[in-house]
Amino acid sequence: PLVLTACAVGAGATTVQRCAEASTKLRLAGLITKGFAALKRQGFERRAGGAWFAQGTTGAFTGSASGFSFNKDTAYTGIVFENPDHDADDSRVLQVVSIFEANFAVVSLVCPPTDSVAYYGLAAYINTRNTPHGNFSTPLVEVSDPINSVTINTTADGTLALVVMTADRKIYDAVVDAFEAVGLDRSAANLYPIPSSLVNFYNQSSPSSFGHVDSLLFAGRATQWASDDARATYESLVFPALLMTAPAHATGDMLPIAPVRDAATGVFEQDSLLAAYDALIAAVRAAVEGAGQGYVLQSQDAFAVDRLNQTQKDKCLAGGYQPIYPYTTGFDSCDLLTTDSIYAGLLFTPPPFGSDSLYVAVGVDHKQLKHANYTSLMLTGRDALYEQDNHTVVINTLQARGSAEVFLDTAAVPEASDLWTFGFGRECPALFEGFCYAYTEDQFPADAVPFWAERAYLQPATATAPDPPEYMAITLLTFTR
Repeated sequence: PLVLTACAVGAGATTVQRCAEASTKLRLAGLITKGFAALKRQGFERRAGGAWFAQGTTGAFTGSASGFSFNKDTAYTGIVFENPDHDADDSRVLQVVSIFEANFAVVSLVCPPTDSVAYYGLAAYINTRNTPHGNFSTPLVEVSDPINSVTINTTADGTLALVVMTADRKIYDAVVDAFEAVGLDRSAANLYPIPSSLVNFYNQSSPSSFGHVDSLLFAGRATQWASDDARATYESLVFPALLMTAPAHATGDMLPIAPVRDAATGVFEQDSLLAAYDALIAAVRAAVEGAGQGYVLQSQDAFAVDRLNQTQKDKCLAGGYQPIYPYTTGFDSCDLLTTDSIYAGLLFTPPPFGSDSLYVAVGVDHKQLKHANYTSLMLTGRDALYEQDNHTVVINTLQARGSAEVFLDTAAVPEASDLWTFGFGRECPALFEGFCYAYTEDQFPADAVPFWAERAYLQPATATAPDPPEYMAITLLTFTR
């Protein structure tokens, strides 16, 4: 239910503030009701009602009830359906819907917080796959590129977007026509394709297919907030969603698999930054080893970079596939990865934390260069500690901005302002001037193994992830004493 609250907002208000206004909520509720009524007159049937809920509202979407934290910079949302016609229990556990006819549509109205976050995206994932041969897998693979901050269509004031997730373009057109007829501008409509050639749907003419359909998870990310208040307001909002099936006359134009967006821009960061990057690494090493605290460099390791593509998705869907990103996931799946981000990390298992290790990350401020809208470095532990709330640290480049200037003179190396460095250890040497995180034995015991993951979301010029060949990933320096 949408709770109407009084909220007076000025002309300079953010989208999130406008979304929280009673008038916006009333408009949204009215449109979804009128839009469905118009579709019902055409023969559409409502299979389930639901809504987009924030992580803090449901507690289940990100597994937070189990202690998972994922990326703390991100507010996660997911669609929760209330008592779908099929497999209702499963749908309440992970907000998945297990039974879809190919003539379905998930229709929702959302208020995207694009002016309050660095990244916003909505997508559908194939959560589980159960084949007639008895093979069960959890691919957690993204169906199509997300509708994101750059690509999303909204009303002129930015407060409403119609999102239609379907396998059939005729269904999409019928839904958009209906909502346009009840007052929503057609330019605010967004198609998210869920092609039947990729997703296994329920075939009514073949009852044996009932137990072998894919379950789908609907996920949203809103990352790096302008303020805690904006995030809290957004997480309190609820946006309606409906699962509908279309009559035969509104079907017949099945959507193909959408190609992954091209990421190339032709701009390679190493062309302008490599010399300064190497100089920063050398300066950090000299400072740490020369501080008189006994630290000696043990290893210097560049992160490997990769990006999700359709070939990798197909391997995940085939089942039994080893992780695409062994440095990003410990599971045989695509692990809810998105084509809107690249992922980088170590290609090998590093030694345990130990009692005296000092880690120093050196990286590029991709956000400042406008090569990514958001970048961060996550440190967590492997195995039982993986992404658990008290065992996960996320540092984004805004927190590290200015750190390179501690070690390099920008007058001599002006490119230093586009670089950063950050330390992690049981204690933080004073030379880092605050650009360091001190972790405890409870967080990362000496015998635990570290796990590093770099994320970079949304190259604004291409509306997708940065291109790995153009991207300079983090280098990790490991010191011991």
